[in-house]
Amino acid sequence: MDFVMIFIQGVMTIMLGTMAYLVKKEHTRLEAKDKQLDCNIRNIEDKLNEYKLYAQKEFITKDEFIRAVSGVQKDLKEMKYDLDKKLDRIMEQIVKNSIEIATAGGEKRD
Repeated sequence: MDFVMIFIQGVMTIMLGTMAYLVKKEHTRLEAKDKQLDCNIRNIEDKLNEYKLYAQKEFITKDEFIRAVSGVQKDLKEMKYDLDKKLDRIMEQIVKNSIEIATAGGEKRD
């Protein structure tokens, strides 16, 4: 009976030792994979941050577009107003010259 108990205890010890070895080996493998995944995550985060900087420089937001378009519209309205004023002055000058020519009898004055 003692021999059977010693044998059973020996087999259990070997089994526990093997299980502990396998668990440790798996734990080491998982830690290595975890480090690799952390490195991959850091690389992806870095690329994402670089893309964010690129996107800020190369693309505009909807609000920026609206501000730019409204600024252009304002400039066009100001130019149209200035052009209208100039055309009005030219028209006034043409009318004034026409009246002067008509009252002078069609003769040119020096």
